[in-house]
Amino acid sequence: MICVYHIINKETDEVLYVGSTKDYNKRKKDHRNLWYKEKYNHPIYKYIRENDIQYDMKPIKTFDTYNKEELLQEEQEEIEKHINLLNSHNAFGFNIEKNKELTKKYREENRDKLKELNKKWREDNKELLKEKRKKYIEENKYTVKETKKKYYEKNKEQKKEKITCECGSKVRKDGLTQHKKSKKHQTYLENKS
Repeated sequence: MICVYHIINKETDEVLYVGSTKDYNKRKKDHRNLWYKEKYNHPIYKYIRENDIQYDMKPIKTFDTYNKEELLQEEQEEIEKHINLLNSHNAFGFNIEKNKELTKKYREENRDKLKELNKKWREDNKELLKEKRKKYIEENKYTVKETKKKYYEKNKEQKKEKITCECGSKVRKDGLTQHKKSKKHQTYLENKS
């Protein structure tokens, strides 16, 4: 059956999601199979899992022939009739604003977890990253050179600025790291301890 359908909360008859399909029975089966799989984090699946609600899927408008554009147009019109749907996409494509909002929320809620995963991935893939960087620099020599040149020009005066190190030496800002390796600075640190 070709149709536009609702997924509703059985207890409240609230429309949670609007979709469309050219094979209603297959789509219904697909939804049921995915609802309880933790790895699928589509808002509708997550909502059903977290709230343990009784749901139903009902066709609201059927079509005799399959015309993708007509079907999507009808789905979009239906989406626009409802507020607070758990659709993350418009019928005709990705809802960029809603996706940004969901991504931002997920990143805020899982900041530490993501930071740790990224750190682990970078550690596990040091060689790959090194090779990618090397390849990028080789393929974009001119761009890299221009970027470095612009950065140098922009920060030239700041780099020449002299600062006083904790050991009392006056050094240029861009030479501070090298100065900290010098005998004079190392002697200062030893005497300080």
